[in-house]
Amino acid sequence: MKKIFAPCLSGLLALAIAASLGAQERRGPSERGQQRLQKEIRHELVMLPLYDVFDNLAYKVEGGTVTLFGQVSRPTLKTDAERAVKGIEGVDRVENVERMTMPSRWPTSTPASSAT
Repeated sequence: MKKIFAPCLSGLLALAIAASLGAQERRGPSERGQQRLQKEIRHELVMLPLYDVFDNLAYKVEGGTVTLFGQVSRPTLKTDAERAVKGIEGVDRVENVERMTMPSRWPTSTPASSAT
């Protein structure tokens, strides 16, 4: 009886530990982890070499998914931002929203010329 009981007990114990670890992984990051992730994403975005005052980068974090949106002055900045955020620990996926476009730096209308 003792020979059968010990392996069954250790098997049940291993199963209970595995189930509790699986439930922990499904819960997602804690609030403190989310705050750390947001802070690190912001840091990576503002430290991009080509980021300047004409750029408007914004992001949203949902679990391990980061959504980037806004306007950029250079087309390469969009891919640089995505690459920088993908390298952060805790980020599983990065999505770029189509609104991430280049704003016009030039006025759309020309000033009226004065007749002399």
